[in-house]
Amino acid sequence: MLETPHDVLQFLLRLGYPPEDVCQTLMETFGTTEGLAREMARVYARRIQEEDIDFAHTVIEHEAAIAAEWRE
Repeated sequence: MLETPHDVLQFLLRLGYPPEDVCQTLMETFGTTEGLAREMARVYARRIQEEDIDFAHTVIEHEAAIAAEWRE
């Protein structure tokens, strides 16, 4: 299930662990360098935030469309 550093990274970030803790886990578990672990955590955390924002926009747009239908 969680076989690669990328899998572990995404899993821990989605669970809400701070990027610093995720970096430490990657370094201890996979021997990842500190620089690489920090860069990976930063990139993936940003990607997850962007996905969350896109999802929120989709929900808002859907709710606005439903509200518009009800007004008609």
